[in-house]
Amino acid sequence: MLPAKELSKEFLICSECREEFDQENNIPRILFCLHTFCEKCLNQLVVRNSIVCPSCKTKSNLSPGGVHCLPEDVSRRNMVEFAKVKERTSEILCRDCPDDNQASGFCRDCHIYMCIECTDTHRRSVASKSHTVLSIGEIKHFGADFFQRKLKCKTPGHEGQPLEFFCSKPKCKIPICTKCIVPDHDESKGHVVQNLVEYHAGKLSKLQECLKVMDESIKVSNMSVQHFKQELVNMDISEYETEKEIDKCFSDCFKVLENRRLEMKEQFSSICQTKKKELHCHVSKVEHFLEDMINAREFLQNLLKHTDPTEFVNLYRTFSNRQKSLSNEDIDLNRDFKMPTFDPLNMGDEYFGIVSKLGTIDKAEAVSGVERCRKDSHHSAEADDHYKNQLGREKMEMAKNTDKDGLMSRPFLATRSKSLDTFNLHSLQRNKATRNVVLPALSPRKIQLAKSLTQLGSALRMSNKNTNDKMFRSPVFNFDQQSVHQYRKVINGTILTNEIGGKKSHAAKINLKNFRGVVGNRSFKYPGKFYYEVIVNYTLIGELDSTNMVFEIGICRQNEIDTGYCVYNHQHGWSFSLQHCQDHHSLCQWSRHNGQCFSHVQLSSVDTHSEVKLHYGFLLDTENSKWTIINCITQKCLYKFKGIDCTKPLWPVFGCHWPSKVVVKMKLITGHDIALLPSCIRS
Repeated sequence: MLPAKELSKEFLICSECREEFDQENNIPRILFCLHTFCEKCLNQLVVRNSIVCPSCKTKSNLSPGGVHCLPEDVSRRNMVEFAKVKERTSEILCRDCPDDNQASGFCRDCHIYMCIECTDTHRRSVASKSHTVLSIGEIKHFGADFFQRKLKCKTPGHEGQPLEFFCSKPKCKIPICTKCIVPDHDESKGHVVQNLVEYHAGKLSKLQECLKVMDESIKVSNMSVQHFKQELVNMDISEYETEKEIDKCFSDCFKVLENRRLEMKEQFSSICQTKKKELHCHVSKVEHFLEDMINAREFLQNLLKHTDPTEFVNLYRTFSNRQKSLSNEDIDLNRDFKMPTFDPLNMGDEYFGIVSKLGTIDKAEAVSGVERCRKDSHHSAEADDHYKNQLGREKMEMAKNTDKDGLMSRPFLATRSKSLDTFNLHSLQRNKATRNVVLPALSPRKIQLAKSLTQLGSALRMSNKNTNDKMFRSPVFNFDQQSVHQYRKVINGTILTNEIGGKKSHAAKINLKNFRGVVGNRSFKYPGKFYYEVIVNYTLIGELDSTNMVFEIGICRQNEIDTGYCVYNHQHGWSFSLQHCQDHHSLCQWSRHNGQCFSHVQLSSVDTHSEVKLHYGFLLDTENSKWTIINCITQKCLYKFKGIDCTKPLWPVFGCHWPSKVVVKMKLITGHDIALLPSCIRS
C-alpha cells in the first residue's frame, strides 16, 4: 500500500497556480503533450482555440467543446482524494446536501461523500439501499486502488448503466453499456463490440510492453544526453587546444617575420657601411687634391707678383711640371653616390591578401548518420544509391517500430552510436560512421594532437594487457583562488599552505568562512573515472592534542562544504584526513563519511620538527559510485568508499589546519603532470 506521505506534493497541485486539484474549479485536464494543469488555468491559456503548454511549449488544438473536452487526469484526481482521506478528513464535505457539513460516510457505488443525515437517507432510499456505504474511518485503511471509479454510461436514458463493452470501430472507440449495443453499435453495421475487460487486458499487456520500450528509450536517451554533454566538454578541450595551435602557428609566423625584419635591417646596415666607407675614401682623396690645388695656386700668385723675369724663367718650369701632375690625377668631382633604399616588395595589398587567407577553420557541421554516409562516399553514384537505400530502410524500420495504435513496439535509434554505451574523452576524432557530433577539425600539421586531448586539458589512457585497456581521465583543474579561506594561502593555483597572511581577504563574499581550505575550480558530474594526485609536506612545530587535524582531502556537494570546518561530518561529504589519534598516540589516516569512521590507519609519530612527505592518488568512479584513496609511494590502496552519491556534482576540497602547531604544504597534481597511474588501480 502506498503511504500518503510518499505522495509528491507536486503531483497533487497545478504547477501554474500552485492550487490543489479538485472536482470543481481545479479539475485536472491533460494536454496533448501529457502535461496536466487545472481547468481554470487552461481556460486562461486558450489562444485561437489552442493551448501552448507552459512546461514544454507543445501546442494542443482544442475541439469545439474547448478545455472542458480535454481528458480528465483521473490518476491525479484519485490521488488527491486518497491524500485527503488519509491526512485531511476535516476537508471532506458532504456532496449530497447544500449545508457543507463534514462528511462521515462514503458510497462506493455512487462515489460520493455524505454527512450523517445524508448517509442515513441514502441507506433508506429504495434506489440506493443496496449500495456499499462505508464510514470515513473504514476507508482510511484502504489503498489508493479503492478510489478508482467505475464509470457509468452517460447516454440519455442509459444513466447508471455499467460500461461493460467497448466498440473498437475507428469512428467510435468508446466504452458502451448493454443498452448502447442495439441502437447505436450494431455489429451488422460495421461496429466491432468486445468485452471491456478483455479489451482492457489486451491493451494493458501491450502497454506493459510499450512501458519496457519507453524505459529502454529513456535509458538510451539519457546516455545520449550524457554523451552530448561530454561532447560539450570535448568541444571546450578542442577549442582550448586549437586556440593554442593557432597561437603557436601565428607565433611561428611572427618569428619568421621578425627574423626577416632583422635580416633586412642587417643587410641594409651592411650596405650603408660599405657605401659610407667608400664615400669617406673619396672625400679624403678630393680633400687632398683640393689642398694641392690651393697650394699650387698660392705658389703661382707669388710667382707672378714677387719674381724677376730671370727668376721667373727658372721657376716656371717647376710650376709647369706640378700643374701637369695635378691635371693628370684621376679625381671624379661629379661622382654620384646613391643612397640604399628599402623596397616593401610583396608587402602591400598582395601581402595583406595572403595574410587574410592564412589558415582556415572547418565548421564541421553536425550531420545525421544517413547524411554522413552520403558525404563520406563523395557523392558518387554508388553513394547516392546507398543513401536512398539507407533512407528507405530507416523509414521501414520506423514503421516496424510502431503498432497500429501508434505505440512504440521497440526502441528506434537510426543513428545510434556504439559510443553511447561507453564514454571516452580520450579520443576526440572518432570514427565518422559511429559519431553524431563532429568537432572542429584541427590543423592538418597536428591532426594527431586531437587524439591526446583530455577532459579540460588531458586524459590518461593507461593500457595493460591484463586490464583490457581501461580508461581513466585526469582532468586539469586548480585550486579556486576565489574560494580559499581568508587565513589560508594559495600559490600559483596548485599549492595550498596553512600560512597565516595576517590580513583578511577583501573577497569576503566569495571566500570560505568556515572550511579551512580551498575548493577545486571544477566539479565531477559526468560518468567516468577521474584521477588526481596530491603531495603533502608537513612539519610539526608544536604538540598536538586529540582534536588536532593536520589536513583533509575530500569530495563534497557545494552547498555543504562551508557548513563546518571539515567535511567528514556531512551527509554528502567523503573525507580522507590525517589527525592526531589518542589511541595510538600518533598521527593516523582516517577515512570518514557522515560522521562515521570506515578506516583508521596509523602513519607516523607526533615528534616535533619531524618533516614528513606524503603522496596520495584519488580515483573517483562516478559510474560505479566509488572513491579510492591510494598511497602513491607504496602503490597500495588505502581505502575505497562505496555507494558515493553522484546524482549531483561533487567538488574536490582541500583543507589544512592548526598553523600554530604544524606547517602544511599541499601540492595538487593533475593532467599531463601525472606520468603513470598507480599499479593497484591499473590492475
